[in-house]
Amino acid sequence: MRSRQAEEVMLLAKQEAENASRLKSLFLANMSHELRTPMNGILGMTQLLQSTELNPQQQEMIDTLQSSGTSLLRILNEILDISRIEAGRLDLNPVPVKLSSVIAETIQLVRPLTIQKKIQLSAHIDPSIPATLSGDPLRIRQIVLNYLDNAIKFTKTGGVYLTAEPVPAPQEKIGIRIAVTDTGCGIPEGKLSEIFDAFAQVDASSTRIHGGTGLGLTIVRRLARLMGGEAGVESVVGRGSTFWATLFLEPVLNAPEDIEIPLTPLKLNRPKILVAEDNRINQRVLAAFLQRLNCDVTIAVDGQDAIEQASSSHFDLILMDVQMPRMDGLAATRAIRATPGPLASIPIIAISASAMPEDLERCSASGMDGFLSKPVKLDDLSRELHQRLTLRA
Repeated sequence: MRSRQAEEVMLLAKQEAENASRLKSLFLANMSHELRTPMNGILGMTQLLQSTELNPQQQEMIDTLQSSGTSLLRILNEILDISRIEAGRLDLNPVPVKLSSVIAETIQLVRPLTIQKKIQLSAHIDPSIPATLSGDPLRIRQIVLNYLDNAIKFTKTGGVYLTAEPVPAPQEKIGIRIAVTDTGCGIPEGKLSEIFDAFAQVDASSTRIHGGTGLGLTIVRRLARLMGGEAGVESVVGRGSTFWATLFLEPVLNAPEDIEIPLTPLKLNRPKILVAEDNRINQRVLAAFLQRLNCDVTIAVDGQDAIEQASSSHFDLILMDVQMPRMDGLAATRAIRATPGPLASIPIIAISASAMPEDLERCSASGMDGFLSKPVKLDDLSRELHQRLTLRA
């Protein structure tokens, strides 16, 4: 009897935990959407303003706005990532990747900070590391960027040095140790054991100089472990620190050649693009982006409007917001794919403020061909349009 009662209690506890996890995922998806939607307007309009004629003072203001918005977006991404980690839902998306390109691109992102602080920044990649490996470029870049940002933040004089070296690896794996060394203030020995804990700060006082969520290093360690490795730190107060991460990646046989996708402007005789988006500010941002890319733009205010307009006029491509009133983008895409005739094969690119892996899966399952997360970047939009429209040309 007691055994049966114990089983019922355990079953009830399991159901409650599953419900709590489901509600948490729903909350995160909603928060992601609600925060990313206005961020799309802020960063989108900032991109447009940056390309107009501005006096030096205005340019400085716009650059500050862009930098602050990007920092806010990064904080949002860190919060979402740590939530995925806690839920066991942070996955990797391995593709053929050039480690040297990932590191070079990341260094370019932080170089303005080192120039501003007048400190050195250099990198060395051991030539024995294969040029192309199978890995998740987004997550590798995230590791490198977190380490570089952290090192630059705490370095006043001297420099920051990145190295990538081979390490012994299990069979059929390539082992890489990425290390970032700085000449900063260093970390007290008593803090080293907890520096990778969530929300940990070396200086947690109200007078601390350096900002940050305290989540970056936690995410780095989790990503390193997802890649079969580990993350750690060595530091001496007053002399600097070395943060390292070991990654075990798959080799790539017959790596594909790089395909250079041209950017703006489009050379496709003014393609007609239907934008399904209910938010007025985002309508303006996307319309301005597309007009800059030499496109004719038509706006649909929801999924039902998109179906009606796509059925009555010719369009070369549809940009489809996922969450809309009356009919969402997933339902609208399924309806379009079920329509007899050429409309069923029109390229449809999802635009979503929800950036969870399951969101990409739902978009793909509904029949969408591509995915852009908010806030949308002009270069990403251009690249996606080129890929989809060139294939149909």
